[in-house]
Amino acid sequence: MASSEQITTTVTDIPGLIANFALARGWTVDGTTITRPGGGKSFEITASVGGTNNRDRLVFVRDTAAPTTNYVYTAMPWINGVYENTIVKNPTKVHLLGNDAPYDPEPWIACVVECGYNLYRHIYIGNVVKAGNYSGGELISANMYNRNVRYNGATGSDTYYNSQGSQDPPHRYLFSGRYNTSGLPAAPACGGVNVVHADNAIPWRMFDCPGETNVQTGITGNEVFGGNADNVSSGLVAKGLSDYAGSNILVPVNLFISNSLLTLTNVKLHPIGYAAGVRMVNVSGVNPGDAITIGSKTWRVFPEFSRQTETTLPYGSNNPDGFYYPYETSYMIGLAYEEA
Repeated sequence: MASSEQITTTVTDIPGLIANFALARGWTVDGTTITRPGGGKSFEITASVGGTNNRDRLVFVRDTAAPTTNYVYTAMPWINGVYENTIVKNPTKVHLLGNDAPYDPEPWIACVVECGYNLYRHIYIGNVVKAGNYSGGELISANMYNRNVRYNGATGSDTYYNSQGSQDPPHRYLFSGRYNTSGLPAAPACGGVNVVHADNAIPWRMFDCPGETNVQTGITGNEVFGGNADNVSSGLVAKGLSDYAGSNILVPVNLFISNSLLTLTNVKLHPIGYAAGVRMVNVSGVNPGDAITIGSKTWRVFPEFSRQTETTLPYGSNNPDGFYYPYETSYMIGLAYEEA
């Protein structure tokens, strides 16, 4: 395993930092396009700054063979400010993690963008540790906060950090199919996984469920899911503390797809494996960026967005200081990456 910490103040530095880190890990690199060791899909990493008052500061990961359908992007945080002129939080530090040959169990790279202490975005380019005999397995995902305007003075209910409230759920968590597309990039800009098998009619499975539905009732036949907001392993994360042992319990990101050959009123879900190198974790008692040791392995732990005691985001008149969310919160939901 390897890790690197880089100081940066602009989003446009991020693609080159990821590419250089991937090259050092043995990936094939051409500019900012990277291909996993052993071959497979190639992914181009780009960044852009634009939009009203240059508030859109984005990082993209695109499958070069299908750049308009197989991709994902994330955006830097918006905090407070007035309508159309929010305060944009730029990157301050980039944490890069990944593994080296012999790539046990699969090659993977993670980029954790720190926008000031305790404020994060996660980008993952890696592979599924397969359950089954399919080929492919390339996996991309990125988290993103809902940037919908929350008008000062408007009426409405506060927004819950994960799965309740006026936006349900309000944000896109890493590897999660369930989110409200309002204020977030809708499909196909949500990432996915490549599952190539004769019985799977749709190889590129997206982290997407429509609108405010959840993965239990919103199956469309082209999704993959299993992250923190999908309520598959959420209970394990919520209770993932062992006070007796003084330990944090790491939960694999077990991914599932639906059987696209069946009618959507009679759906079977298939486990396809888990994301290499990353675990979900309850960050109670763990500070952002801490390293924890479990057995012989060391894991670097970050909040999904921001570790906060607050579980809701104020709506309208409940946020007197601005038109946009005054902070971000993912409560005690976090992600751990294998470091050594």
